[in-house]
Amino acid sequence: MNNVTGCQFQANGTRRVWFFRDNSQVVEYTTLPPKLRFKYWDAGNHQIRAKEQQVEMKKAIEQFKKLRGIK
Repeated sequence: MNNVTGCQFQANGTRRVWFFRDNSQVVEYTTLPPKLRFKYWDAGNHQIRAKEQQVEMKKAIEQFKKLRGIK
């Protein structure tokens, strides 16, 4: 399972970059609708298209948000 190691808030909180233990990243655009909100990237800077991997990464982000109290 992927674990989030950190989050970087950019553009006054409208863009968040989530970093994972395996050096992959997720870019979250908070102003976009939920279906378009997340962009997934692996360690080699290639876009991740596998839905099961995206769901796992999103679940790790939600767990990190809950743990840290991020809304």
